[in-house]
Amino acid sequence: SLGRSGTQVEQLHFEIRRNGKPVDPIRFLPKQ
Repeated sequence: SLGRSGTQVEQLHFEIRRNGKPVDPIRFLPKQ
């Protein structure tokens, strides 16, 4: 979802789910 959290900065939030349970997305992102 995309929205504001009471600040002047827009933030992006995404969530990965496997079998209906939230999964840590860091495991799927490339290392920087």
